[in-house]
Amino acid sequence: MEERYLKYIVPVFDCIHTCGQGCFIGDCFLTSGHVIGKETKYLFWNKERFTLDSREALSVQIITKGKDDCTQNDFALFRFNGIDSPLKLSNSLPPVGATFDCITWIPDNNMSEMDGFIKRLICKGEVVRHYHHFFSCRMDYKLSKGSSGSPLILDNTVWGLLSGLDDSDGKNELFFQSAAFIH
Repeated sequence: MEERYLKYIVPVFDCIHTCGQGCFIGDCFLTSGHVIGKETKYLFWNKERFTLDSREALSVQIITKGKDDCTQNDFALFRFNGIDSPLKLSNSLPPVGATFDCITWIPDNNMSEMDGFIKRLICKGEVVRHYHHFFSCRMDYKLSKGSSGSPLILDNTVWGLLSGLDDSDGKNELFFQSAAFIH
């Protein structure tokens, strides 16, 4: 993952805690729909605080039929004038067996309150299967609550957004909303 792309991947906050992640694509900000929900969230860009309000989004789609309906979408898209991210969306599902970087922010007890108690983490995910608008990846790091919206990236292309976890078989598989279905 090139350093110049990392600044376009940022955490999303509720009042004071990290509640998800997202990334800038061109002049838009993209995260998982369930991260935004109906409550106001925030992000920081260039030391400025920005409000993410679902009523001001270009699109917010949240799975309503339960996590087993993979024909729905789970994303929120906001316009940000003046930002021109080099990241772009893939227009296809990633191939099974492909490996990507997943960028997220995680709690760090060694950091001060001024640092926001979080640090960036880059982990690897291998695509294991497709589910309509979603795909699953086996991860090399166990991500947890607050990681939703983390992008799965190769070079400057976002292939998906973290939407959920299926660790029922102990294999640490995560579900990603496919970028190919975000519009």
